[in-house]
Amino acid sequence: MEKVHGIWITWERQSRNRGIAAALAWPLVEIECGENRLQRYLKSLIRTLEVLFRERPAVVVVQNPSIVLASVSIWLSRILGFKIVIDAHNSGIYPAEGQVPLLMRISRWLQKKAHLTVVTNRALLDVVHGNRGRGFVLQDPVPLPPCFYSQRFKKKSVNGKINVLYICTFSCDEPYREVFEAAAKIDSNIIIQVTGRHGGNIPLDDKPANLQFLGFVPDEIYWERLSSADVIMDLTFRKNCLLCGAYEAVAVEKPLVLSDTAALKAYFDRGCVYVKPCADDIARGIIQAVQNRTRLHHEMKQQKQILRFDWAARQALFKRKLRALSHGMD
Repeated sequence: MEKVHGIWITWERQSRNRGIAAALAWPLVEIECGENRLQRYLKSLIRTLEVLFRERPAVVVVQNPSIVLASVSIWLSRILGFKIVIDAHNSGIYPAEGQVPLLMRISRWLQKKAHLTVVTNRALLDVVHGNRGRGFVLQDPVPLPPCFYSQRFKKKSVNGKINVLYICTFSCDEPYREVFEAAAKIDSNIIIQVTGRHGGNIPLDDKPANLQFLGFVPDEIYWERLSSADVIMDLTFRKNCLLCGAYEAVAVEKPLVLSDTAALKAYFDRGCVYVKPCADDIARGIIQAVQNRTRLHHEMKQQKQILRFDWAARQALFKRKLRALSHGMD
């Protein structure tokens, strides 16, 4: 089968990019510059141009966000003649949570002008089609956790207590304050460990004793935490967002407390307890997941097999779509 001369470009590190690019056997270019915003954009643009002029690919996939990378790539596709595919995350379809009209106009323009916009669920696909764009649904592949094949990974003890790992980035779309309130409503033997940098904005003086902040966790330690957890929790206020932490919970076959949204329930339909973004329901979900963790673990093993099988089929369709684009067929 003919291989498409393609390249995947992103201005941040993200497991979705790595997983799909690897499945396509495409080069992945992760451009990360740590300076202030203007310098970061300039340096990232220069490196992007260098890659495109050197490689001269037939098809380029870029991640949105960044909306700057996606916009520039649309114009460059006209100059250099490549087909442009935008992998649009939820915040690519709804930048700034959809609250800034200018950014929303740019988002709609990107969807209309891209040769293909890739999204993770049917609801976002309908948005793309409504904006006169061409869309394709491709979820994240279930990641391969290094702890499953490395002897260096060791289970983290929490002194015999129940360990709930709450995957958090302290973003505005996450109900982390409600989680902290829920911690006070559950048994003190259930420890909620929270990943991510909170930036000092969280009042910690009167936090429940069963709430622990891990801060930024490097990848190796992060997978140790995932594999050691009795239950994993990942939550969002967004309606049409598939959460990275949900895929990771599937990868390590752990019971999952997940937001009660149609998009998440349609894709992650086993091994989960679904909760509303309020303290009482989050507490209820944690307790339910802990009490039923053996059954949920077995369901999650089934979930992993199903998602990997389904994703392989979607990936094959995506490859055919890319091949058609490379031959000039939209």
